[in-house]
Amino acid sequence: MDEGTNSINTGRVMGGALTQLGPKGSPEHRRRFENYRRALASTDFFLRGSVVKRYMPCGRAGCRCQGSPPRLHGPYYQWTWKERGKTVTVRLTPEVARVYGAWIKNGRRLDQIARKMEAVVREAAEELRRQP
Repeated sequence: MDEGTNSINTGRVMGGALTQLGPKGSPEHRRRFENYRRALASTDFFLRGSVVKRYMPCGRAGCRCQGSPPRLHGPYYQWTWKERGKTVTVRLTPEVARVYGAWIKNGRRLDQIARKMEAVVREAAEELRRQP
């Protein structure tokens, strides 16, 4: 690693064969990567998981939810996510469910941006690998 930076001096490591690609990729790779980095920086709060709206029976004998056809109770909003390999579910108010839904959408957007950034880096890595 270079002193004071987080990048590897690939020119020295590879014997100067990286004149066109350079340690940070081609100008086109860098431009695309920076566009994704700006999109990533503009991402607001985010969450993992999902929010669902459910209608459920109560189990009380004679209740309308036990009829034919059943008229279930609800809607109930739930946020479900994984924590240390276990599924966790909590009930939410409709207002909180809307906010969490937006944050989950941001999380999915963040994942999509990260995948695109990785694809750009993979292209640059392939180009680097193919250089003489």
